[in-house]
Amino acid sequence: KSRKTKQVSVEIPPGVQDGMAIQIKGEGGDGDKGAPMGDLIVQISVADDPYFKRDGIDLHVETTITVAQAILGSKVDVLTLNGMVEVTIPPGTSPDTVLLMRQKGVKRVQGFGKGDQYVHVKIDIPKPNQLNKDQLHLVEELRRLETNEKKPKGAFARFSEKIQSALSRLTQHSDKKENEPKPASEENSESKNKKAEDSSKHNLGEKETNHLIEAAEIS
Repeated sequence: KSRKTKQVSVEIPPGVQDGMAIQIKGEGGDGDKGAPMGDLIVQISVADDPYFKRDGIDLHVETTITVAQAILGSKVDVLTLNGMVEVTIPPGTSPDTVLLMRQKGVKRVQGFGKGDQYVHVKIDIPKPNQLNKDQLHLVEELRRLETNEKKPKGAFARFSEKIQSALSRLTQHSDKKENEPKPASEENSESKNKKAEDSSKHNLGEKETNHLIEAAEIS
């Protein structure tokens, strides 16, 4: 008995994974003695993609940004299965930061919903010979500023601190003399002045407290 072959069109559902099988009824071999034909089993093999890396229903991609974009923040276009999507790079992004794009992954074969897409951020750090004259000058200026911030305090700064320390000791000595017992006539006058001073400090304290709360809210 001659063996016949034919081509069959198979619909591949979205979200299939490597190794899955699709069963097509009645497209297999002839049955014995008039029995119905068997089924055709199609084994799925999913090829690797040069851009998307798959992990189940999740996808992983990479995007490269410049040093300036990492420091200041930026917006970049990221390719998804449904096209390009603009993604915000937050200021201060560090190397190997991962950004999550929900519901941008692969559709579930059975059930609802999709996986997520993860964007792995890479920072392109150029070599000195890849920078032009202006760019190199800016980098050198940044290094100079960073070096100055880390330097120990100079002679003038140390002298200023000594002056402030001496003034502080003089103030403490003056406060100590003011706290010594006063004559009865002076106590009444001192009492009035102290009440006015306490009232002033109380109002100042309220303003300082409000300022701190506002600063916390702003941050």
